Amino acid sequence: MDTEVDFPLDGLNMRPFVLSKEQQDNSSLIYDCYAVSNHYGGVGGGHYTAFGKNPLTGKWYSFNDSSCQQTDRRIVSESAYNIFYRLRDETVNMQAIDYDKLH
Repeated sequence: MDTEVDFPLDGLNMRPFVLSKEQQDNSSLIYDCYAVSNHYGGVGGGHYTAFGKNPLTGKWYSFNDSSCQQTDRRIVSESAYNIFYRLRDETVNMQAIDYDKLH
């Protein structure tokens, strides 16, 4: 299948899908995407790549076999195969750090 599924990179709100009233009232149910694996090819074979977000800088990186580089490519695409989310910790302020300005 080459159908693109639109998914948010930041702020996926799962509150409407949680049945427990206690969890809805007492839990942060906001998730942020931190990685996506991609598949190119068909059922019988293909090639896998991945995108990962650096938690300190907020920048996305592309992983392809033995290479890794910062990317400006579109993360949401028809090649997305697995999408990985992390529960947002509202108590921690994870602002992106611009390391180029620190040096």
